Amino acid sequence: MSNPRVYLFIKNGDTECENTRKIIEDSGIPLKIIDVEKNNVQCSMWFDVGSGKVPILVTNELVISGLNYIKPYIQKKLDSLQTDLFF
Repeated sequence: MSNPRVYLFIKNGDTECENTRKIIEDSGIPLKIIDVEKNNVQCSMWFDVGSGKVPILVTNELVISGLNYIKPYIQKKLDSLQTDLFF
């Protein structure tokens, strides 16, 4: 398994989190899932990423919160990768 390129902070059972997880997993991007309740990190997320709302996507470039923002970012990255394959 390759090293994760993105980290996704979620709550298991949350619909928005599960939909976000599926989109990223289907994209083939290496991913590490962090359940904020299981790992007891939700309280510290305010200090680390500036939000306690999940899902949160963390990359080496940025931090994005919410499916409505994560989905277009992933699509843009996939479009960029496909374009790079042809040039």
